[in-house]
Amino acid sequence: MHLARILTLLTALPFAAAAIPPRQTCIVPASGTNKTDDAPAIISAFKRCGRGGKVVFQPTTYYVNSAMNISWLRDVDVDIQGKLLWSTDIPYWLNHSLPVGYQNQSTAWILGGDNVRVNGHGIGTFDGNGDYWYEWIQEQENTSNYPGRPVALTLSGLTNSVVKGVNFLRSQMWTLAVIYSHHVDLDGVFVNNTGNRVDSSNTDGADTIRSSHISFNNFTVYNGDDSISFKANSTDITLKNSHFHNGLGIAIGSIGQLNDEFETVERIKVENVVFDNTLHAVYYKTWTDDQNGYPPNGGGGGLGYASNMHFNNLTTTSLRGSAVAISQCTRFSGAPGDGNCTNSQFQIRDITVANLKGTTESSRVASLQCSGVAPCTNLGLVGVDLELANGTKAEEYLCGNVKRPRGFECTGEVCEGGSSTGDMMLLSILTLATGAFASCWRNSSCTGPSSPSFPGPWDANNYAPDSRSIQPKSILSLPNGEYISSYPDDSTPLSTSDIGLVFDFGIEVGGILTIEYTASRPNITLGLAFTEAKDYIGRKSDNSNGGTGADGALSATLSEGEGLYTMPDAKLRGGFRYLTLFLEGEGEGTLTIKNITLEISYQPTWSNLRAYQGYFHSSDSLLNRIWYAGAYTLQTNSVPRTTCRASISSATGWANDAVCGPGETLLLDGAKRDRWVWIGDMGVAVPSASVSTGDLESTKNALLAIWDNQTPSGLLPKAGPPYLKADSDTYHLWTIIGTYNYFLFSEDDDFLSDIWPRYVKALDYSISKITPDGIMNATETADWGRWNYDTLASSANMLLYRALTTAAFLSPYADPNTQTNYTALASSLRTSIITNLYDPSFGALKDSPNSTLYPQDANSMALAFSLFPPNSTAASKISSYLVSNWTPIGPASPELPGNISPFISSIELEAHFATGYPERALQLIHTLWGWYIDHPNGTESTVPEGYLVNGTWGYRGDRGYRYDPTYVSHAHGWSSGPTSTLTEYAVGLRVTKPRGAEWSLKPATFSFDGFGQAEAGFTTGLGRFRAGFAVENGEVRVSWDTPRGTRGWVELPGGRGRWVDGGKGSLVVSV
Repeated sequence: MHLARILTLLTALPFAAAAIPPRQTCIVPASGTNKTDDAPAIISAFKRCGRGGKVVFQPTTYYVNSAMNISWLRDVDVDIQGKLLWSTDIPYWLNHSLPVGYQNQSTAWILGGDNVRVNGHGIGTFDGNGDYWYEWIQEQENTSNYPGRPVALTLSGLTNSVVKGVNFLRSQMWTLAVIYSHHVDLDGVFVNNTGNRVDSSNTDGADTIRSSHISFNNFTVYNGDDSISFKANSTDITLKNSHFHNGLGIAIGSIGQLNDEFETVERIKVENVVFDNTLHAVYYKTWTDDQNGYPPNGGGGGLGYASNMHFNNLTTTSLRGSAVAISQCTRFSGAPGDGNCTNSQFQIRDITVANLKGTTESSRVASLQCSGVAPCTNLGLVGVDLELANGTKAEEYLCGNVKRPRGFECTGEVCEGGSSTGDMMLLSILTLATGAFASCWRNSSCTGPSSPSFPGPWDANNYAPDSRSIQPKSILSLPNGEYISSYPDDSTPLSTSDIGLVFDFGIEVGGILTIEYTASRPNITLGLAFTEAKDYIGRKSDNSNGGTGADGALSATLSEGEGLYTMPDAKLRGGFRYLTLFLEGEGEGTLTIKNITLEISYQPTWSNLRAYQGYFHSSDSLLNRIWYAGAYTLQTNSVPRTTCRASISSATGWANDAVCGPGETLLLDGAKRDRWVWIGDMGVAVPSASVSTGDLESTKNALLAIWDNQTPSGLLPKAGPPYLKADSDTYHLWTIIGTYNYFLFSEDDDFLSDIWPRYVKALDYSISKITPDGIMNATETADWGRWNYDTLASSANMLLYRALTTAAFLSPYADPNTQTNYTALASSLRTSIITNLYDPSFGALKDSPNSTLYPQDANSMALAFSLFPPNSTAASKISSYLVSNWTPIGPASPELPGNISPFISSIELEAHFATGYPERALQLIHTLWGWYIDHPNGTESTVPEGYLVNGTWGYRGDRGYRYDPTYVSHAHGWSSGPTSTLTEYAVGLRVTKPRGAEWSLKPATFSFDGFGQAEAGFTTGLGRFRAGFAVENGEVRVSWDTPRGTRGWVELPGGRGRWVDGGKGSLVVSV
């Protein structure tokens, strides 16, 4: 049998190989005369061979007399051995060039597709016949961006592609525009736009627009404008080993041309570039805030920032102006008035130019005219050595509105145009403070909100940074973590003889670090270690990789002198507060830390990390901080889909570069670890996120990561990719419950319709496990970390009960015929749970029918999920039993002895609120979450996964965590229960029908000490919901403001309720 199979395979191989067709080659024919347009033949060749083939241009001249749009390519080789010569029919091109989709620009040729490989072998040439254009444009008034004047070649929508060895001669206007393109390498490109008869104008060597991960290498440019320009929304651009002659140098911009449009340029890395007779090496140009006309020539009033740019090893010869220049004065030359150089709302920040050397004709190293509304911050010029022809050094640094310069001191002021004073300036600054200083993560789509729904004094409690690029707050000593100084210091030295230094960011953070340094000798090894808890500062990171090997430290070997180090993307650290830097190895040496910046990776689709769509504020300052700690934890848990933990490994180190689900952002279990979708967290995390950040996108993608991987039996995995282990009946049920939580706030009908067959299959799987006794036999026993004692577990049955009741709620929106079935099943299961699992003599649910253990999880769920009526004797007894497990720092969990679980305690909060014991719930928030938020060794900004009853971090040490307290997560969304319950119960405002078409307002208590005033709000697709109460002089005023067209049930403690219409309303009662 085996031999037969082998023979079958061997005889099949030749046929399999023969089935793969050879690549088709199309040789483009040339007419040989400019009277015949070769463009149709070029387009025809691409149509025949542009998908999986090869297109060859012969070593001859092709006459291009018409525009070409070739944007359908896939997996094609383009071999250019000849010359493409464009016609000089200016009227034709002005009327027929193709729109680029930016600044009203147009182009002669659009080239786009995926996996396109263009090779010019150093001889393939694009000749734009530009002399005719250069002469013609000089005759036009006040413009070089003449409408219809074409870009020579535009790479539009090009991905995963290479362009190399091509030449451009005398381009019509810009030479090479790269727009809406990603992951493109351009290598060995030569540009010469020198006019033969008149000077060329606006002939940029290359321009990037709305593109990411573009690499330029071995670029040579002779021209009369920007040597290369990185324009709007250019991110992750690298430029290396290039030579620029006679032009203006590397340009950032122009940008800010489109009124009220938010644009960025960020993460630019430039090294080893030579400038010969250029005006600048690097210069920035943004439009003023005054709009005059429209693109391509007019404009202004744009928003945004340029940030996180590093220029290293720049060499100049006969530089004609200041080496580094910033001008925020760009305006149409024909615009009226003098303009205003200080009112731009576009900010420039976090820029470093290092090792700038050579000759110059200007005494000015830098001329930095920044906006007074959005000053430049954190600009660094280090290692500058520029010399004039007479041997003197260029030493002038002219500044206007430059804050926190690094490596230089301003020696004078630049001229300022216009003014920006008084109330208008203040208004602009406030506007920027709420949104313009942050950004989205790299090439993520900015789909999140740009401003908070409820701005107010409560924003002071929001832990989220106002920028995606942040720095430490202070410097601490090792090993004791004593305060040394605030950050930044003038410079921070490290020595091989020192143990190291700790940099405290003040809050939980996560992302990619960049360090600017000066090394005293070559091959110095820098060590980086991270920790969330202050207990573990030192030369080893706290652990996150999930295996037996330690995370250890990240090491980097640095070169001598001034330089920059950026962490590899795979080593992204998802959650930490403290960074330890130290030098490894033997031998003397010092490393001076010049600057540390962290590029925040979480909440990737938000341009403004502080744009919460909900809020909470009360007279109890501790509750306020705890609410925002939960919200901020959920932010740190909402991460780019490509930054998840790669695997569980016994090796040392960590890798956070796995894809863990669909979309661009997902709600994971923790910031540091596990960095996977652990779906059990959804019961707590989703309601808390919905009323705080309002981020439903991360929730949806997390749910899809599970639903998209359902097993054939119907069982859902307990965690998303790359783990996907399916061995938990409870986490399976949490997915079903989480789907209800998401739909309640989103009313995402398309989502519900798409997953409904899988939803029904999942419920059928769980229903099939109900025994003849009427309760579920949960044979897949993996759970939240508790010890499991029996498969007839009360906690699993409570989750099934909740899944059935929420299925009954959802079914009318997806399949009305199933509603009665789920309601009946839930009622039957309730009866069986009470019969088999409730112990009336003890007053609590047993862990299983024959158990004497009374777990926190099942009993909390019994009240939170309304197994018993709120005012019943059974509910009262269970609430009292739960309180009996309390310690001074939180409830001890009977099912996980010696441990405190903020996850299960979050459900317990809802249990006490729902049963009519709000004072117990508020006291528990103070006790458990208050203990952590004020703990000097915690993050002081998030909520933790768990801890021990003795107040140490060794949560689950004997239950899977190998007695490793450093492994515990200090930013875990499943612990964010106070955030949802303070809004939905303490203030009492909650959604009861999808998106809040119906809502309720039932404040829990007016008598808790110190909690005499509270208000909260959240946002759904119907609008903003907010409510609050204030007790004063024996009366309480309750007010609400909800979207018109909705209706709500308003009920005060001890009183009767009534329906009210959406809009504004209030009640005043005596207390």
